[in-house]
Formats: sequence, structure tokens, C-alpha cells
Amino acid sequence: MPRSTDCIPDRSQTLINRLRMIVYECGFTDEDVKKFGNLSKIDTWVSLLKFYLAKAKSFDIALDIVLDTELDKR
Repeated sequence: MPRSTDCIPDRSQTLINRLRMIVYECGFTDEDVKKFGNLSKIDTWVSLLKFYLAKAKSFDIALDIVLDTELDKR
């Protein structure tokens, strides 16, 4: 019998999903992300965003919201 927590993604996957939404909204694809590493790693998604958008104010705001939300849950 599955545990009730089996249906809930872990925090890493939740953060990856949020980063994925930001990346896709910025017009990037999975192929763009793969240039920075494994799609299942948080650092891959963050690296792509930092590389292309580090100086963009909207990136800083979006990333801060995502990371602050995740850090508050810990």
C-alpha cells in the first residue's frame, strides 16, 4: 500500500518544477537546459538562468521568490 507522502513530490522536485516554469516562460527549451547538465538537478536549471539572465532584474525577483518560498518550508 503506498504511503500518503508518495503522491507528494519532494522539495527538490518542487523547486525544479518552479525553476522549469521560469525557464520555459523565458523561452528556453529542455535542449537549452541540457547544455548545463542533467534535467533532474537543481543546479542545472539555476546555472542556465544565471548564465543568460543574471543581470536581468526580473530574473532576480523571480528567483528570489522561488528560493525564498522553498527556504521558508525548511
